[in-house]
Amino acid sequence: MAPDLAYKLVSGRLPFAGTILDSVLILLVPVHNPDGLALVHEWFTRHRNTRFEAGPLPWLYNKYTGHDNNRDWFTFTQVETRLTVEKIYNVWHPQVVLDMHQMGRYGARLFVPPYVDPVDSNVAPTLVAEMNDLGTFVQAWLTANGFAGVVSSALFDAFTPARAYPNYHGAIRFLTEVASCRLTRAVDIPPGKLRGTVDFNPVRRSANFPLPWPGGRWTFKDVVSYHEAAAHALLLHVARNRSTWVKNSVSVLAEQCRWKGWPAGFLIPREQHDPSAAEDLVRVLRTGQVDVYTVKSGSEQGGLFVPLAQPYGAFAKTLLEVSHYVPPRVGKQERTPYDVTTHCLPLLFGVRVEPLSQVPPLWEQVDHFGARHESFRRDTRALWLDGRANGAYAVVNFALGKGALVQRLLKENRFEEEVWPAGSFVVSGDPLTLSNAARLADSLRVPWGVSSSVPESAEQLRVKLAPVGLYRSWTASMDEGWTRWILEKYRFHVATLRNEDLRSGVWADSVRVLVIPSMPVGRILTGRDTTSVPADYAGGLGVKGLETLRRFVRSGGTLVLLGQSVALADSIFGLKLVDGRTRKGRKYRIPGALLSGRVRTGDLATLGMPGEAALMCTTPPVLNPQVGEALVIFRSDSLLLSGWGRGLDVLRGRPALVRLRVGQGTVFAFAFRPQFRAWTRGTYKLLFNTLLQYTE
Repeated sequence: MAPDLAYKLVSGRLPFAGTILDSVLILLVPVHNPDGLALVHEWFTRHRNTRFEAGPLPWLYNKYTGHDNNRDWFTFTQVETRLTVEKIYNVWHPQVVLDMHQMGRYGARLFVPPYVDPVDSNVAPTLVAEMNDLGTFVQAWLTANGFAGVVSSALFDAFTPARAYPNYHGAIRFLTEVASCRLTRAVDIPPGKLRGTVDFNPVRRSANFPLPWPGGRWTFKDVVSYHEAAAHALLLHVARNRSTWVKNSVSVLAEQCRWKGWPAGFLIPREQHDPSAAEDLVRVLRTGQVDVYTVKSGSEQGGLFVPLAQPYGAFAKTLLEVSHYVPPRVGKQERTPYDVTTHCLPLLFGVRVEPLSQVPPLWEQVDHFGARHESFRRDTRALWLDGRANGAYAVVNFALGKGALVQRLLKENRFEEEVWPAGSFVVSGDPLTLSNAARLADSLRVPWGVSSSVPESAEQLRVKLAPVGLYRSWTASMDEGWTRWILEKYRFHVATLRNEDLRSGVWADSVRVLVIPSMPVGRILTGRDTTSVPADYAGGLGVKGLETLRRFVRSGGTLVLLGQSVALADSIFGLKLVDGRTRKGRKYRIPGALLSGRVRTGDLATLGMPGEAALMCTTPPVLNPQVGEALVIFRSDSLLLSGWGRGLDVLRGRPALVRLRVGQGTVFAFAFRPQFRAWTRGTYKLLFNTLLQYTE
């Protein structure tokens, strides 16, 4: 569609092309995910004219995140996101962003705004109204030109900034979703197979669905035509109303500069449990063009201040405050949230942030948080790293890879007049390795120090370099992709293990820790069959794979199970870890909320963690408190920190992270997602600790 649209515009073959080009500056990004396009194209070419040509692909259509790259617009972890934000949005400051997607084939033919409720209250009312006006125009234009099956006010909400960077920057994110066929192949859809939602009936006219599609043949040409027509209509509207769009955008940003509401801004105190996470938070704000200031020296409040009276203060506010999600109702029916219901970065990152009612004296704008460290000395024999900082693990993995000796403190240690908390690391080795490790620690804002001697104590363990195995099913998992991205970012040595690898058992000699990401156990065990994928990609772990895992753990290996995969412990060892009885007859759903957990500090698996943590939960399995040792427990009171969930009582006082001793090995079972979408910096350490191997 993209090159065809460009051609028709510049050649004048698109109606009103002159009007559009005279009034609108168009930046066309033909594909945001070029790697994914290449992967799908290669698969289609290889399997053309077979039943497998349209997939499903046995791998993600992105190196790490699959279509979760569309959930990265407020943490900016992926290179595609950063390039789009830093080189397009923050340079050109568009008033309208047309974000084009595809959806399933059995519903409406095309979605256009208005969105359904809830819309984030931090999005300016003017922008919401403009979104509704533009969507109504596009739907009317399409309907008048015979494009049936266009629905609005259905399916998608505008609650989270994870999908909508423009909405907080004086612009609108105008989403379109077109029904798909089989890649380039047409499909035949009888009317009886069409499916609606609580918002519309697919075969009946309604205010938000004025011209139903009657069913029939749906082609690749239809996919292209619907999207091109939607783009044409949008461009025509903004061309005819150019001055209004520009003036309203300026007005929204100017109004934000006059912010007088509560709070006046947010203080990020200088003293943080993990300064590197605080640095990550500041980086996110600065990438989003939010100004951050140091509080003037001598003020009672030390740290950084983020005023909300600035052009992009709405972006700061929605990221820094607790997310208040209230599920809307359609008649007597509660609308299911489209995505997660929280995006509170201080809770996700484990950073203390305080709302302020008044603006403190400001001193200077800053670009980073900073961390305590010393100068590297010539007589340095040991580098000390604060183990409360996520970045310390990256430095440790770097040092181990260079052959350095790394020890971990089990208790607080005072050495050469410096106090280092339990969980801190001491690195010793050649001067060049220590110097480079210190530079890396600086870049990651890890507090570090040096000493002229290496401590010797019974209350420390030596950290070993141990490759981590990460299970990668042929049923592609975005949770696996995110986990792989995080482990690589923090310099863990990761070996990808497929079904056939786990069944063979040859990996067990080189890998001592195996991580299985969140996936339904049935999908892990059986995978897909040969009717949907070629034989090389069919099947799962099966009975043989379970037996291999059983031997691996009993002989001393560590198995880390995340989210839904914790039920695998029951399949492998015949346990009753997942307590299904507590969910019978109850309505239990947590589409993505932050719940409060109590951490059993002082344990090797929880070193570096505070006593309480915000746990990211997506309908977590309910764990049996009678099985294993609970290292993290869901609080009985004040459980919900941010977002929304139903039936939360079943989790109160239940284990959130369990350690099981099986033979000579260990199983760690996470009911929550400690690495969810690379958002949850506050619980990374719980995962990282399970991956480290020690020797006394």
